[in-house]
Amino acid sequence: MFEKIVLFTQITISDYSDERIEEVSAMLCRLHQFIGHMEQLRLSDREHAHLRALCLFSPDGVPDFLTRKLQDYQAKVLRSLRTTCQPDDERVATLLLQLPVLRTFTGTFIEDVFFVGFVGDVSIDEVIPYLLNAER
Repeated sequence: MFEKIVLFTQITISDYSDERIEEVSAMLCRLHQFIGHMEQLRLSDREHAHLRALCLFSPDGVPDFLTRKLQDYQAKVLRSLRTTCQPDDERVATLLLQLPVLRTFTGTFIEDVFFVGFVGDVSIDEVIPYLLNAER
């Protein structure tokens, strides 16, 4: 499942400073290590879906009126993950302990690595409305 991740990043000296290239390179190394560790855990499709849902429904940085609702969704996803992993409670803990690593990747890094090769040097905040309104 993680082997399907394709990186189309083209970082050149003319596009970025030496510091930025070094920063992105270091984060790419950490991302590679994270993916390798997740592959070693051999996540099932259901476990992978649960972890994605926990990240998606994170209440971090959202308006106050959404926080409680997102926490409720996370609680439901966590209960479902525990059911999926039964009787191995240690596996649930191991999987959950992988999620904080994702917080170390900045939005700018994610844009550089996953979107610049597709849409050029623009902010993902500018691209999402366009993609949502595009005809299918």
